[in-house]
Amino acid sequence: MKTYTGTLNQSELYNLEFRYQPADVLLFDIETTGFSAKNTILYLIGMCFYSDSSWHYQLLFNNDGRSELTILDTFLHIISSFHTLIHFNGDGFDLRYLKEKYTQYQALTSGQYFKHAISSLESLESVDLYKLIKPYRSCLALPDLKLKTVQQALNIPRTDPYSGGELIRIYKTYLKEHRENLQKMLLQHNYDDILAMIPMLRLLAFESLANHEFHLITIQERESCLVLTLIFPQSIPLCYKKETAYGSFQIDDTCGTLLIPLQRGELRYYLKNWKDYYYLPVEDTVMHKSIAAFVDTGYKQKATKENGFLKHSSVFFPCPQGLASCPDKLYKKNSSDSVSYAEWIPELSENTRFWTDYLISSFL
Repeated sequence: MKTYTGTLNQSELYNLEFRYQPADVLLFDIETTGFSAKNTILYLIGMCFYSDSSWHYQLLFNNDGRSELTILDTFLHIISSFHTLIHFNGDGFDLRYLKEKYTQYQALTSGQYFKHAISSLESLESVDLYKLIKPYRSCLALPDLKLKTVQQALNIPRTDPYSGGELIRIYKTYLKEHRENLQKMLLQHNYDDILAMIPMLRLLAFESLANHEFHLITIQERESCLVLTLIFPQSIPLCYKKETAYGSFQIDDTCGTLLIPLQRGELRYYLKNWKDYYYLPVEDTVMHKSIAAFVDTGYKQKATKENGFLKHSSVFFPCPQGLASCPDKLYKKNSSDSVSYAEWIPELSENTRFWTDYLISSFL
């Protein structure tokens, strides 16, 4: 095994300190010759950590194809000094692969090595940047969530042009020829990966969305819509837009704006106890049975679920059902309409709980 260490000309934390103790965090990325740990080689582990007001890196390189055990043992020793592992899709690949390798060597050595490796890994907090942004994939206007795609969206430059698949062939050739230029290609790729992890820490801001950490600032009525303005504690680093039947939501930096369309006109309030009413076809309205008893039978018929409504003219906005502090009456255009509407009254702007629930249910 060859080890490469150094100090980066980089000290910015990208708001890491907002949620974590920087000195407790280890960024890491692995390189392998395939997805299955059973019949592939772990040939590189790259790490970044913050100490003495600077970022530092360490690369563990399997230069002879036989250093897996040493690399795994060294990595296990290094992570014992940290509390949190941050990675990109590490829960889906890197950590899973490492656990399989530790289990494999534990079995091969009859428990002599790595007896507590799995528990040591699992004792650390795992923060997967990929999993943080995955729930919002449809809102990010990205073709996919591959590492290079996300890095490009964050304007993070890369030096190496190779994919992980291409590097497998390069590593196998390196084991035969041990050419220095091939080693440089392999190290450069992993170095670029872990170096890029530092500005990718901005993705931790998506925890603000997941935890619904925002402050509602203003609610304003305009001619055709309601405008809600909110502030997030951290800048959201990717363009975030979401449109639903309930409005259009966008986040720019730390500011979120929700536009909710207003509809002026007549809607129907469908009665839950429509069986207690008669429908009057001529007036296209319903009347409670206690009053309709005095109406000639030729002018009334038993109300149905479809015609058991009361008309109401006002200003409305689309409103999901079941929200906290939801208005008592929700209206529809017709009985089969999937979207409900609430009547807009200025007093609603003071109901912070309702609008918070409105945002969370449909846009976050």
